[in-house]
Amino acid sequence: MRFVPASRPHGRQGPGRPRARNSGRPDLSPTDQILDAAAALFIDQGYAATTTRAIADRVGVTQPSIYYHFGSKEDILAELLRRIIQRPLEYGEALAGRDDVRAAVRLAALVRCDVHELSSAEHNVGSLFLLPEVRQKRFASFRADRARLQMLYRRLIDACIEEDDLSPLPTVQHAQEESVRSYLADAVFGLVESVISIREDRPVTDRALIEAALQASALRILGYEGGALRVVVEQAELVATDMLPETVTAAAEVPSSL
Repeated sequence: MRFVPASRPHGRQGPGRPRARNSGRPDLSPTDQILDAAAALFIDQGYAATTTRAIADRVGVTQPSIYYHFGSKEDILAELLRRIIQRPLEYGEALAGRDDVRAAVRLAALVRCDVHELSSAEHNVGSLFLLPEVRQKRFASFRADRARLQMLYRRLIDACIEEDDLSPLPTVQHAQEESVRSYLADAVFGLVESVISIREDRPVTDRALIEAALQASALRILGYEGGALRVVVEQAELVATDMLPETVTAAAEVPSSL
């Protein structure tokens, strides 16, 4: 998993306590080595079955070293969840303030960023979202952040419908419009997070392609097609290059088959 140094890092930084043996990821900081090992174990053998001793063994440190950086296994999971949602949330909030950019372009850029984070993490950390433990009070902050991100999608979708006079369901009665918009937001959000189940089924060998495919599919749900869709995607790439250049790849354009 790409562990970008967080703006509000959890756990102590620095060398920590003496190691039992060399870690398998010496390129990472001690805190990030713990997170990397924990992510692999949580996904491979399950969160409940993973102990801090197992995490320590995988990193190559003593068990007390884990507690030097994190107070508990729950704290490790909380930090993994925070990191995977932090950048899409911050990016989405920044996009929400860009009134100079079409709503469809902002939505496309957010979808691209969100899918990129979920698909490029070394471990499929998004699969931890639905752990039953995440419903506990300890993880209320993550649930609130995820709800905020989902609301950003809803606001952008509402703006798309109003700006471009879209009629995703032209036969629906006016009284049902609020429900339709809510379902559309859920559909787009679910489509973005479908990359989690895709990664569970098979390796994602071409991230740029899956990012483009899910981005185009999200726009099609709202009714963007053909040339209109291509224009939105091209403009979204420019916005992403300006605001978050590391998510833009050489294969960012929509393949003609999508």
